[in-house]
Order: sequence, then C-alpha cells, then structure tokens
Amino acid sequence: MAKKLTEKNLSDIRECGEYQFSLEETALLLGFPLALLHKGVGAKAYMIGRLSAQKEVRKQLLMNAKEGDSPSVNAFIRLAKMSEPEVEEQD
Repeated sequence: MAKKLTEKNLSDIRECGEYQFSLEETALLLGFPLALLHKGVGAKAYMIGRLSAQKEVRKQLLMNAKEGDSPSVNAFIRLAKMSEPEVEEQD
C-alpha cells in the first residue's frame, strides 16, 4: 500500500527542494522511498520548493544588476540565455 503524504510531509519536501537537495538526498533525509518523490504531489511539492528558492535568488540578482553591480549583470545575462524559452513566432 502506498504511503499517503501529509501536509507536514509535503512542507518538509518543499523545504528540502528550497535548499536544493537532490531527490535522493530528500528521500534519505525524510525517510521516504525515492519513488514517492518521482511523481504526484511529492514531486510537485519538491519542484515548488526548488523553483521558489530559485525565484528568490533571481529576484535578488536582478535587483543587484539594476543597481549596476557588474558581476550581477553578467550573471543575469548568462542566466537569461540559459533559460531562454523556445517559442515559435506566429505569422
């Protein structure tokens, strides 16, 4: 029978995602089978945590870049190029 994740479990998973732990590390730290984090609400909680932390870092990076911090400007430009979406232009 599959383990049902509680709100506390999901919160802990999100937190590990925020700290950028790998799926394997998260499973080990929290005592879950790794398969629980590969799909469904466990995977979603993990990705929300990871993306939330990355959003905060990017926000700070952008603020620093706007203030003229050269390393932040360069880092933001590299980040923007790496994450550039692939979209098709419409006629």
